[in-house]
Amino acid sequence: MFNNLIQLARQEEIQNFNIVDRTMLIIRNKKIIKNSNWLPMGLVASLSSIAASIIIFFSVNTYKEINDPYANFFVPVQIESPINILY
Repeated sequence: MFNNLIQLARQEEIQNFNIVDRTMLIIRNKKIIKNSNWLPMGLVASLSSIAASIIIFFSVNTYKEINDPYANFFVPVQIESPINILY
């Protein structure tokens, strides 16, 4: 039984597939389109990176101001007046 299947498999013609032309056509069509939908994504990415840079800049400066040990010398001293205590 297996010998018959082997003989049938050997006698079968193997089809020759040529996909080069179709593949090259797809590649050429992709090059012509030239990624027209990347412009809005690049714009959004650049704007978000600018916004993140601004936020980081202000947050780092604020953190430095809060943790500066000499900043306490420049803060005016709040004195409770006797008038405010009564009310």
